[in-house]
Amino acid sequence: MIQAVLLRIVGARQSVSESSSSKRNGRSERSARPKKERRAAREFEQRRLKVEAKEKEAAREAEAQRLAAEEKREQRAIKERRLEVTREQAERNARLKAEQVRLNHEIRLIELKARQAKPGDVEGVDGQTPSDPSGAGNLALQTKRFGDMIRHVLPKMPLESAELPQFFEIVKKTLRDV
Repeated sequence: MIQAVLLRIVGARQSVSESSSSKRNGRSERSARPKKERRAAREFEQRRLKVEAKEKEAAREAEAQRLAAEEKREQRAIKERRLEVTREQAERNARLKAEQVRLNHEIRLIELKARQAKPGDVEGVDGQTPSDPSGAGNLALQTKRFGDMIRHVLPKMPLESAELPQFFEIVKKTLRDV
């Protein structure tokens, strides 16, 4: 655009110089010519400065638009990354929860099998674990039952030491009969 304006002005100068060289009639025309040329040069310079200012303004606006678009792209990328991270966390939490549910189910199954298993049915079970609720192979349960039976059969132990010999004789007779 600047080049087109420059070509017009150069063309105007040439036509002015050609017309003035062909007329060379007087000195007043010669003095008028430099004034016209100076005025034309000033006008040309003013036009050129205006055009340059408009071009600079357009370049600034284009740069501002480019920066705004770039910032929007960056914001969009940040937002997408946040969504992706949130999605990944949700997936990870879902997997962990599913794994926890699966493990809890396995534990329940193992406990159920342990309750239903008879002593000696399963390898590693020696009959002395609480897996048999009937007490057939559970030494602790058998001992507790035996203690309860004795408690019902024998009298209470006296607190006074003078009654102790009589208590032990009663226990001796009771156990001999059993």
